[in-house]
Amino acid sequence: MRVDEIQGPGVNAELVEHLRSWDIEDLTDIQERAIAAGVADGQSMIVCAPTSSGKTLVGELALYCALNAGHKGIYLVSHKALADQKYDDFRRRFGEEANRPLASVGMSTGDREEGDVDAQLLVATYEKALGLVLVDQLDPQRALLVADELQILGDPSRGPNIEALCAVFRRRGW
Repeated sequence: MRVDEIQGPGVNAELVEHLRSWDIEDLTDIQERAIAAGVADGQSMIVCAPTSSGKTLVGELALYCALNAGHKGIYLVSHKALADQKYDDFRRRFGEEANRPLASVGMSTGDREEGDVDAQLLVATYEKALGLVLVDQLDPQRALLVADELQILGDPSRGPNIEALCAVFRRRGW
């Protein structure tokens, strides 16, 4: 589907224009389904689909809409290298390097901190986010959470920490 043709809850001309500014002309089936299900309107969802099907853009759409509405965003990743990549991507897409900056962007991986931990959009590894939440340095209230590569929940060495993080979020009503 062409970006110009998208319809769904929360979709407006500004969102379409923003997608075009990201050089996105067409959406994948997964992206169309997420928009129809309300990703642009703040609906919670789990997107499980094959590699290269467009899941990342679904998360970025959710982030854009949340940041545009004055909420914070937290983007959780599995590895430090992915955190570095997403931090750079988000600075260009949402932060100070964007055509129209929308939010401050920070990163926290445990061995590297960039920007402010209290940034409007924080990229963090799962383990670092757990540590930040447990010492009350990360407040998930009024924030959108995007958990990338959540399948590592099944990893015997890392899964328990990620499960603990999810349990803390749930217990605190997020």
